Amino acid sequence: MLLRFDPFRDFDTIFRDIERRNGQRATSVPFDAIRRENEIELRFDLPGYDKDDIDVTVENGVLKLTAERTWTVPEDEQVLASERFHGKVQRWVELGDHVDTDKVKATFDNGVLRLVFPLVEKATPRHIEIGGPALEAESTKVEA
Repeated sequence: MLLRFDPFRDFDTIFRDIERRNGQRATSVPFDAIRRENEIELRFDLPGYDKDDIDVTVENGVLKLTAERTWTVPEDEQVLASERFHGKVQRWVELGDHVDTDKVKATFDNGVLRLVFPLVEKATPRHIEIGGPALEAESTKVEA
């Protein structure tokens, strides 16, 4: 039987184990983006978070989402396993110029944050007619 040797095969597992031992994990939040005729909807998965643990800001066309979940173990309890993520996660999404960030609707239900942004009316190209001079100048003779 021929086995294929891949020296990098176990790196992902090794790095995940190191991160777990150091109390760190990946800090990205998965999301979906859906475009409809007049809006864009973003859906972020944040299972196990409370609405009050989530912060969403928009600045210069960039949405920044941060959420933090903490876990305090009482002194009389012993942790036998700890695989769930506790700590801060974040995600940045560039929205672009066609999104109206002043009229966003946000809901949080069953661990899914939904943000619905209306689209601004697109600037349509227009033909501009060029007319004659606005004021016709008359030449007059000035005598000294």
